[in-house]
Amino acid sequence: MVERINSSDNWSYLYKMKTTYDQCMDKNAIELLGKLPIEAVFDEIGGWPLLMGSNWTELTIGLTSFLVSLRKIGLRPDIFTEVEVQPLIVDGTYNSIYVNQASLVLGDRSYYLKGINDTIMQAYFNFMMEVAINLGANAEASKKEMLNVLEFEIELAKLTVARESIETIYHPRKFDQLQEIAPIFNWTEFFIGIAGDQVILDEDDYYVIVEVPEYISNLSEFLARSDKRTIVNYIVWQVVLKLIPLLDDNWLLISRRMYMHLDGRTRLLPRWEFCIDTIKRYYLIGSSALYVQHVKDLKLKIKLVKAMINSMKQKLVEMIRSSGWMDVETKRGAIEKVNEMQSFVGYPEELLNNSAVDHFYANLYIASNNSFYINILRLRQWKMDETFYKLQIRNKKGDWRYQDTIHINAYYRAQENSIYIPLPIIEELGINYEQPMYLNYGTLGWIIGHEITHGFDTQGRYFGANGTIVDWWTNTTQNKFEQKMKCFSEQYGNYTAPETGQRLNGNLTLSENIADNGGLEQAYYAYTEQMLQHDAEKFLPSLNFTPLQLFFIQSASFYCGKWKKHMLEYLIKIDEHSPARM
Repeated sequence: MVERINSSDNWSYLYKMKTTYDQCMDKNAIELLGKLPIEAVFDEIGGWPLLMGSNWTELTIGLTSFLVSLRKIGLRPDIFTEVEVQPLIVDGTYNSIYVNQASLVLGDRSYYLKGINDTIMQAYFNFMMEVAINLGANAEASKKEMLNVLEFEIELAKLTVARESIETIYHPRKFDQLQEIAPIFNWTEFFIGIAGDQVILDEDDYYVIVEVPEYISNLSEFLARSDKRTIVNYIVWQVVLKLIPLLDDNWLLISRRMYMHLDGRTRLLPRWEFCIDTIKRYYLIGSSALYVQHVKDLKLKIKLVKAMINSMKQKLVEMIRSSGWMDVETKRGAIEKVNEMQSFVGYPEELLNNSAVDHFYANLYIASNNSFYINILRLRQWKMDETFYKLQIRNKKGDWRYQDTIHINAYYRAQENSIYIPLPIIEELGINYEQPMYLNYGTLGWIIGHEITHGFDTQGRYFGANGTIVDWWTNTTQNKFEQKMKCFSEQYGNYTAPETGQRLNGNLTLSENIADNGGLEQAYYAYTEQMLQHDAEKFLPSLNFTPLQLFFIQSASFYCGKWKKHMLEYLIKIDEHSPARM
């Protein structure tokens, strides 16, 4: 659809999307620039010590100022801590800054814990060296420095805590409290700088949410004793990694030779696919609007999905009432939560309003006479502005500006107590009135039930009917629930992927396993209720199976998939979802 945008389309957001896409597709122009985009950024930030040798001098500005300077050219400054803006856990109508652990290049800390001699770590180091040499580094002279960078990243990974080991992420801290536990940074300067000029933070009374306080304090101590040149080399290496996707295919192939050890894919994506992914990443609302406006016959499908949601909520209420392990008080809270749970199906109406979408992108400046990399850096700058602008506004359920209506997915938001079933997943599954309902319930019914169950999983259970944190479980029921969670964890922790020999991490995947099992059970009972209320459904031609059997066959086929060995190994390490066959 992006390719079909033309000059007769008067909406500026379409022009911006098409300009970005066309520049992404112009491989000749990108090749002519070569490594200039990286060199231009080096000029802005004072160069890369590894390339400069003895000509590099220590920073004349502090570490915090150096990091904040990245923000001003469209690069994220959260190199050592991942910074996000999310609804406040205790009151989801407000947003807050969340400070998490560093995001590691290889994704999972376990790779780093194996040490430099591990196969994947060696592939990573070879990648680092190849990039440095292509940027002009002397192979022998830079090897020691790059090894120092890798060792630095390994030590950084050791500071992190495995996700499944983190019991609670809500640790509010004022700037001065952070300053006490991690004095290596000027936290006031960091947060005011990263938030941008449009956001006003009260430095004396503003709280950020620190997810792992011990990581922050250990990080400060680690940086204080680390070599300053190595620290800057590491920061600039992270910058280089963010810029490589904006270069030509030669650079992308260098990157792919490393990442194939993680996902098994040896070839680059077709250029059009790479560019479409780029558009969806940077123009989430614009591409959602373009998609929704070109899909036909939506109202009947959306009506069907809403009816399925209602039937499944009713069935879940019945299941709660008949539950033998929940006491009366907790059942009352659970039923209230189900009844109050809202659903947003299909797409927000604002996506049909091109004026509203145009206004959303009004502060984004994209010019056709700029290079691809310049426009992407502007997009990144704009996205950071949009992210931190959320600190200035109140949240409301179903806010169209923060819905994903372009990717095939569904999700639950605990602070809203709402489920979202976007149009792409409805279309992908072919949901409609004309096919037997066992096909609809076997796929989308399971997904709906999965998202509803997230309201009662390891995290969702802490939120009440209105989306605020409230203790609505009695001690007796909570103890029984924890026993059941332990059972799930042990069950899935005993599964082994035959392709890789890896055991699943039952704690990492616990919430998703609870949602999968609860969702399928709800879909099954909701469908059997449909069977009782309606005429017998037709069998599928040439398949000698009953409707109930076809329901389960449809469910299994929906989750059927095959992964390359490297990719499966990677997913088992990092993904909170169990592999499909598990």
